[in-house]
Amino acid sequence: MPTLNEGVHDVPEKEHERKLVEVELNGTPRRIAGGEYTGRTLKLALGVPVEHELDEVVHGEFKEIPNNKEVHVHGGEKFVSHCGQGQSS
Repeated sequence: MPTLNEGVHDVPEKEHERKLVEVELNGTPRRIAGGEYTGRTLKLALGVPVEHELDEVVHGEFKEIPNNKEVHVHGGEKFVSHCGQGQSS
């Protein structure tokens, strides 16, 4: 008879590392998997339209995250999304 734990060791180690962490988007808490993202994949994880801009707020300064920039999310980050210049909502 199979046990409840059977097959647990078949899960790749990286799957165990992707724990949910809490970040903030436009003042609202969000939970996403911690780890490596590009700006584009981070937008998708946060539910931000890819054509919008995404900034990280670091010590009160807005740091733009381009779609191709690599970002490590560990929890506690604050992000702001907005329409880019020349775009309307």
